[in-house]
Amino acid sequence: MRCVPSVAFLLLGSTLLLATASPSLADMSVGTNFGFAIHNPENGGENTTLIGVPSQAGLLGTVRPGLRIGGAGSKRDHEGYVDLSYDGISSNGSGAHALRIGVNYQYNFNSSATHPYLTFGGGMYNYGGGGDGDNISATSTTIGGGVGLGVPVSENHGRFRVEVRLDHLSEGKDGGDVLIGAANVFQFTMGFDLWMKN
Repeated sequence: MRCVPSVAFLLLGSTLLLATASPSLADMSVGTNFGFAIHNPENGGENTTLIGVPSQAGLLGTVRPGLRIGGAGSKRDHEGYVDLSYDGISSNGSGAHALRIGVNYQYNFNSSATHPYLTFGGGMYNYGGGGDGDNISATSTTIGGGVGLGVPVSENHGRFRVEVRLDHLSEGKDGGDVLIGAANVFQFTMGFDLWMKN
């Protein structure tokens, strides 16, 4: 998967088009995440703790992406959202990138007041890099879910979120080489969403 940025923009554009064209989605939201994650490799390696403000994929691909775009029905009980992030580094003709896209469903219990919620979903994580004609790239999948608490702010025009989540990151290979090790990722995330009415 060499053209990962264009795939990200294609998915983002499709999501926004579907959300704005669908009458069942009364409200759109744009938000961000910040928090920390514990990356626990399945191969017995040491745990890694990552902190992000806002959270990003990072080159380890374990922290929840920082950008969140969502849509909800008029009651805001059923909600769908896409998490996105892209990190890249380049120096002297070589570089590395990390892209994460997650698609999730969230059920909010009584969203007009402080409320608990459940969320689950999956996505993909792509890591690659190289230089001087020697490039590597691997894609793995993520799946998981979590529980959280939503707090409406500014007369319900915004929302503050606190969430704990567990995701599984599958192994990703380039040829026979493992570039992304399988891992379980525990995350504690806080975030803010701004609601925009259609």
